[in-house]
Amino acid sequence: MRHSHRISAVKDYARHIAAVIAEYPGIVTFNPKPRSVDTFASRFRDACNAQLLYNYPVDEINTARLREIWDETEVSMQGEFVVVGSRAAIKASKASPQGGVSVRNTTSEAGVEVLFEGAERAIEILCNMISSGNFPSKPVFVVSGLEEKQIQYLESIYNVGIVPHESQPGKFKIL
Repeated sequence: MRHSHRISAVKDYARHIAAVIAEYPGIVTFNPKPRSVDTFASRFRDACNAQLLYNYPVDEINTARLREIWDETEVSMQGEFVVVGSRAAIKASKASPQGGVSVRNTTSEAGVEVLFEGAERAIEILCNMISSGNFPSKPVFVVSGLEEKQIQYLESIYNVGIVPHESQPGKFKIL
């Protein structure tokens, strides 16, 4: 048996597979670090194929649902990220640099201000990018449509702070 098809390889990617199943047909974006984008994408595919082939008893993975969606699932490398979702969603995300999300750029004294109107996936990608240090300067990102539960989740997963905007009620700054 190939190492990439062992249960340990599947368990290493179980939470990633579970996230894709939960979000399907939407997109899930993964920061592969410390692995390279190619390595993460390859091992993710191998783990999915191994789970489908051997049906390992991994609690986090709904194998029946994975089997339903896998043929229409694409694993894509976009810059420094691995993006997984339905083929249609991946195609749409490649057609637009923001993955179909409307973005308004303005210049502010504190840096670049980007406004995402209620785009949860874009906000999560943004938090991932901030946490990974992918910005050369210290930008300020203003977002709307966040609830307290989402803020707590994003702050716990990524190394970011999310605070209410001083002059724009209902909007938050991601620092």
